[in-house]
Amino acid sequence: MSFLRFKRLLSLAGMFVAVLAVASVAHASPPFETETWFYSDDTLTTEVGYRLVPCTGSIHREGEMSSYSVHYRGESCSGGIGNNCVACYGFNDIGEKDQLACPLHVLMYFGVSEC
Repeated sequence: MSFLRFKRLLSLAGMFVAVLAVASVAHASPPFETETWFYSDDTLTTEVGYRLVPCTGSIHREGEMSSYSVHYRGESCSGGIGNNCVACYGFNDIGEKDQLACPLHVLMYFGVSEC
């Protein structure tokens, strides 16, 4: 086999590996199904938007995103046992966006613990 033919074969093999790597990243599923509800303020009572990321990795959005949100982590995408939990986000005492303690009405609605 000539050097040029070997070099061309090696180049084609490299491109094949690169395409496989990109395809595997593009079709990687998230570890958990997640849902996020967005609210108008820190009371987390007036919903203004919603986002769903199912195990397929596609993203479904409705309404507006805001700084106040409830993030629900659902079932495991790998088929294992899920670790369902909820996390609430908003602004802390010094004005930075942060994970906050969820209000009781949120915990009761979801029936799960905080993440």
